[in-house]
Amino acid sequence: MIRSNDYKPETTAFRRWLLVRLGDSRGAVAIEFAIMLPMLITILFGIIQYGLILNTRQLMTYAAREAARSYAIGESTEAEAEALAISLLNNASYNYDTTLTDDGTSVQFDISLPMAEAALVNALEDSLMSGNIEVSVTMRLEE
Repeated sequence: MIRSNDYKPETTAFRRWLLVRLGDSRGAVAIEFAIMLPMLITILFGIIQYGLILNTRQLMTYAAREAARSYAIGESTEAEAEALAISLLNNASYNYDTTLTDDGTSVQFDISLPMAEAALVNALEDSLMSGNIEVSVTMRLEE
């Protein structure tokens, strides 16, 4: 009777043929890692890039909301509200475009930033990073 842990297959002609054809498999993991590494780094930088753009948009929304609120309750003039928004944005290196519109009953505050400026890596300038990050906040004026 042959037990499963006592059984040792003999080297058959097929196994010898496989060993000759396939050779030694040492180093295969290193080659697979070298092939996968550029894709993993690309995905990692894409996640970081997406997070930075979302963070910039959230900061723009906060600044627009505070500037619109300040103007709506009469704390500031149009120029002071725009200056407040720029000071809250923390990044004077970016070229933010701010617009305040007062129609008599409500105030609308818009902030726009080219997507390419917010990008960490702007290698694909015309395809992925085209357009603007735009934020618009509307509040009723208090009397």
